[in-house]
This record gives sequence, C-alpha cells and structure tokens, in this order.
Amino acid sequence: MPARVRRQYDGDSVRLANKLTLALSLGASLVLTGKAAFDVRREKAFFENEALREEAQMGQVLAAAIGEVWRSEGQARALELVNSAHGAKETLQVRFVWLDDQAPPEFRARLPVSAVAPNISAGQPMSVRAPELDEEGVIISYAPIDHRGARLGAIEISKSLAEENRYVEASLIRTLEVTALLIGLFVAMSAVFGALVVARPVQALVAHLRRIGSGDFTGNVETESRDELMLLGSEINAMTNHMRHANRLTTVGTVAAGIAHELGTPLHVVGSSAQAILRDSLDARELKENATVIWEQSARMATIIRNLLDFARRRELQLESYDVRHIVEQAVSLVQPLAAKHRVKMVLHAPDSPVLANVDLTQLQQALTNLLINALHASKPDHDIEISTGLKMVERPADLGGGLAELVSIAVKDYGQGMTEETLRKLFEPFFTTKPVGEGTGLGLPIAFAIVREHDGFIDAVTSLGVGSTVSIYLPKPKEA
Repeated sequence: MPARVRRQYDGDSVRLANKLTLALSLGASLVLTGKAAFDVRREKAFFENEALREEAQMGQVLAAAIGEVWRSEGQARALELVNSAHGAKETLQVRFVWLDDQAPPEFRARLPVSAVAPNISAGQPMSVRAPELDEEGVIISYAPIDHRGARLGAIEISKSLAEENRYVEASLIRTLEVTALLIGLFVAMSAVFGALVVARPVQALVAHLRRIGSGDFTGNVETESRDELMLLGSEINAMTNHMRHANRLTTVGTVAAGIAHELGTPLHVVGSSAQAILRDSLDARELKENATVIWEQSARMATIIRNLLDFARRRELQLESYDVRHIVEQAVSLVQPLAAKHRVKMVLHAPDSPVLANVDLTQLQQALTNLLINALHASKPDHDIEISTGLKMVERPADLGGGLAELVSIAVKDYGQGMTEETLRKLFEPFFTTKPVGEGTGLGLPIAFAIVREHDGFIDAVTSLGVGSTVSIYLPKPKEA
C-alpha cells in the first residue's frame, strides 16, 4: 500500500449533543407521561367521588319522601313514586328493595343482604362502587325507608359509570395528544440547543485539536459560551501556546544543527587549504589547487546560506494568471541538461485546453524545479520522470478548510527506489536529506513546501518501496469573475 504524507482523520461526528437531547427527551417524556396518567386517574377518581356523593344525597331525599308517602298513602302509592323516580334519568336505576331472604326477585337487592343490612338497620345510608356487577363499573347507594313496618326496606339507586368512562377515555386521548406535542416541541428545542451550545463548540475544539495533531499550532480556539467548554478551550489555547513555543525551540535547534552540519565540512576544508598555503611550502600548481578548493567551498557555503534565506524569508507574492503547462515547460527546460547527464527522460502529460492558476511565476518555478531535481536524484538511469497537469478532486487539509475540492494539480512521478515511512514523515523538514554529504542541503523540498503554502495550496506525496514516488502540487483554481 502506498504511504502518504498528508493524512486526514475523518472521525465520527460529535454525538454528545445527540445523547444530551435523547436524555432530556426521555426525562421529559417520563415526566409528562407520568403527569398525564396522574391527571387522568385523579379526574376519574373525582367523577366517582362526585357520583357517590350525589347518589347518597339523592337516596336520602328520595327515601324520606317515599317513607312519608308510604305512611300516609300506602305501599302501592309509594312504589308508584319509586317507579316515576326510576324513569327520571336514563343513567339511574331507582328501586325499592326488601333486605331479607324472603324478598321476591323484583324487590331483591343487587348486593348481598349481609353487606347492606347492618348499615340500613342502623338508619345509616351507604354508597359503594361495585365493579363486579358491570365491567364498566357501577355505583350503588342504599337509603333506609321508615314505613313503620317490621321488615327492613330501602331505596336502591344504581348508576353505571359507562358515560364517565367514555369521558375519561376521551380526556386521556386529548392528554396524550397534548403530551406528544409537548414532547415533540421539547425534542426539537433540545436538538437546537444541543447543536448551538454543545455540538458547535465541541466541533470547533475537535477541528483545532486536529490542526495541532497535523503540526499546525497557529490560531486559538474561540468559544462564545461561558461554561466548562470555554474553560476547556482556554486550557487548549494554553497548551497550544506551550507547544508553539516548544516547536519554535525545536525548529531553532534543527536549523542550528543543520547549519553546523552543512557548513562544518566546507569550513574544515577551507581551513585546511588555508593552512597549507600559510606554510609557504607549496609550488605554484599546489597553490592554485588549494585556492580552487577554497573558492569551491566558499561557493558551496554561499549556496547553503542563500537557500536558507530563501527558506526563511517571506516575500510578497506577485500573482498573475498562468497556464501551468507553460510553467512546467520552463522548469523542465532548466533541468533538462542535468537530466540528460543522468540519462533520464522527462515526459510531460498535459491537457490540450489551458489549466490556469494565479501564481507568482518565479517562486512557483523554483518550487517545481526543486521537485524535478529531487525526482531526478531519485531516478534510475534510462528511466522516465512523468510530469502531469490538470484538474483533480482531492481532499484539502483541515487548515485549508478541509472537504473535497477541484484543484489545479501538478504531479511529478519518478521510478526510483521509493521512500520509507521514516523518510516520508521527514520529507519536508529543513536540512533533512538522504543524499551523501556534499550533494544536498535538505532545503529544496521545504522551500517548495513553503512556496506552495504561500499560494494557499499544499503538497501531497505518495510512495511505494521499489516502485517509485509521486509528489503532487495542488493549487486553488482562479475565482470566476
């Protein structure tokens, strides 16, 4: 599998807000559902208690009236009055009952005599719920009648709870509908709240941490909240500042070590040649050879310092629109003599139509030339270096906005030995080189990397051991007018 320099970590989306929304929604659902059930049970109990109270009052009034008629006008007239009261309301059944075992069926109580007689014999009315008489539920009330006789008689009033049950059922449905609506609104509000207050700040923190992981220590986390997330962001900013300082120290150490390494050898050679001249024991030919060595090593040191300055300073870009094929052709013409010396052929693959990019011509030519020279040093004799241009859909680094985008592509492919993972990781580090001492400064690719970054682009490298490497420059397309 080819290795890559630029790695993108496409983690899962932040799920904390979803978990928070789910937890709040479940809690709200339990509370609202519990309240709805409590309200329905309370309403049902209220109706039953009201029915018990009303029947008890009606039974006492009716029993007193019937007892008076019984005593003054007789049993027959009293029973007629009971029958007339029975037809007054469809939901009520009013009957006269005898509370003994000799009562005929039409005057027999619906409840067992043993359950009713003690209260009635004591002159106390009673009202009870009797679910065993009807699946809908029945409320039965008994009130004693004073008929001046030996037998125990009472008014029995029974009322079915079917109508109240239907009302409670309709009320339950309305309550559930309102509860579902409230839960839906709460879920929507929780989702919006979670996205604004949790998901967005957390995503900003994750994006910043990913930039730190890729080696970009620029910028700070900015959070609008005044809570624990702000505290976390402040701590991350403090950590970033420490890492930025440590990175500067590391860079300074690397540059210092690189300068010492690159200048140490030519300085030693210059010193040795100068000492030989100072001994005044050389003939004219040896003097010329030592002077030539001093001149060559001085030129080499000047080249090292010039490359270091090119790497360090940031010149203002002079952007103009160019066809990248034209830039590649100029860079190839500069490197062609060196390629011919190594018996390497450079092959350009470019589309017929122009591929435009806004670039600083001089700087981009320098970057591309460095890539071509690096590919040339890696190539085997009698092999090609392929340079291709065009437009390509690629994933941008996080610090350039991330996401897929169509970019201008310049790819340089060699058929050398390829690179190891360790070499690939250090490819753009200053003064890192795999060439023998005296053949490279380790600044060519870092300079190219810096130039391309100044153009808001990036460099991507793919390699396979024993097969070769491809180093690609990606630049943004010109904005349409």
